Amino acid sequence: MKRNLRRLFSLLVVSQLLASCSSMPLFPLPRTEAGQGAQVLVYRSPAFAAGGVSLTVGVDGKAFAHLSQSEYVIADLAPGERSLFVRARTGIPTTYPLSLVRGQRACLEASPEGRDIFAQAFSGGAVLRSEGYAFYIVPITCPTADRLGQLTRVSVSYSAN
Repeated sequence: MKRNLRRLFSLLVVSQLLASCSSMPLFPLPRTEAGQGAQVLVYRSPAFAAGGVSLTVGVDGKAFAHLSQSEYVIADLAPGERSLFVRARTGIPTTYPLSLVRGQRACLEASPEGRDIFAQAFSGGAVLRSEGYAFYIVPITCPTADRLGQLTRVSVSYSAN
């Protein structure tokens, strides 16, 4: 009986840890015609909290990039009202409404608010539970070319029209 409980506990811990490392699948963005689109730049600020956590960036419910610390992505999107989101692993997505204007670039920064794996007392033992990470999105003044040169750009895939 004790052996079965240990196995069950081990399986639960391993499955929770694996689930906390999963990322959303990426989808190609629809291609915009030259000069007809707007751009969104999302920059992930460096932080000790969530340093090893991949941040998924998406728009209108579909992910298009994964960012690590000090990385950024520039996406060409159709103008109009959009809902940008960022999500860390199994965390709850944080959304930000965007009003994109043709020929303009919106710049946003994603910063973590740390909530890590913690031990919780349970029947005399400890159970690991992943709380995930929450990220905040704030509009920023677009970084200079010098600043972007210090960061790593992540590419985006576009679908063929």
